Amino acid sequence: MSCCKKWGKILEVLKNWPKRSIQVIIVTDGPPKTNAPVWCAVPFEHEGILSSLSAVLSTIIGVHYGHVLVHMKRHIDRLKQWFIVGISLLALGLILHFSHAIPLNKQLYTFSYICVSAGAAGIVFCMFYFQVDVLNLHHPLSPCSWSA
Repeated sequence: MSCCKKWGKILEVLKNWPKRSIQVIIVTDGPPKTNAPVWCAVPFEHEGILSSLSAVLSTIIGVHYGHVLVHMKRHIDRLKQWFIVGISLLALGLILHFSHAIPLNKQLYTFSYICVSAGAAGIVFCMFYFQVDVLNLHHPLSPCSWSA
């Protein structure tokens, strides 16, 4: 979809929006300068290949959590796996950060940040899974429900 078509769709949605007082402000630096290097006009991943590899690693960890859900049938087995992986990743990330090996930096999407965030997510997921699927306490999380 070209840029003009995208803006046309956005403007069409805004025109049909219930409130008419919406304003769109777009901030850009404009086109590249005439003396800019050639690569300035080419689309690129501004965060670099390391950030892309970090995103892939984060996705693989999430897929592992899902893999456990599909292939392990007992609640206790799932919880043990998620909790062990979560605690291990959290500990690894904190050790890397506090030993000054790899700083915990969200902007750079460092390996230690991936470990801490994926480990914490695994532990929180364990708590929600235990509450909803093991104890059947659905009411505290009913606002998060998909069903109507």
